[in-house]
Amino acid sequence: AESGAGATAITAYLRDCLPQRQVYFGMYTLKYAAKSGRIPSAAAFLGDKLGLKPIMKIFDRAITTAAKCRGDAKVAEMTAESILPGTPYEVIYGSDESSREEMTKLLTEKLGYPPAAAYQIGAVIAANAGPKVAGAAFTRKPE
Repeated sequence: AESGAGATAITAYLRDCLPQRQVYFGMYTLKYAAKSGRIPSAAAFLGDKLGLKPIMKIFDRAITTAAKCRGDAKVAEMTAESILPGTPYEVIYGSDESSREEMTKLLTEKLGYPPAAAYQIGAVIAANAGPKVAGAAFTRKPE
């Protein structure tokens, strides 16, 4: 749009681009997933006590649990394994900017170049994941 492309060209670009985009994000607490009914309260309590953080994957119009881990480095590792090499990526985060800074550092170290941008998550993700979330949006490798 900024370069003067019309609606038809923009729509064609999005139809080509969006099916190749993927998101990984880590949740720092399971409290909000339990409150929204995504997981049972007992599972959230136990997961939080054990320090387990689910890594969620958004791809092909679905949100799934991609992994469970302790720590933030796993999101960066999974992104590095899945990203189309050399393509731009974006950091996503909740209201806690320290999680954005930490994810930016991890991804820059793992991929060898900084993100193209950083975006705060929307209300739908925040309602289920909580205010402290961090991850990456990227173009995935072809299968």
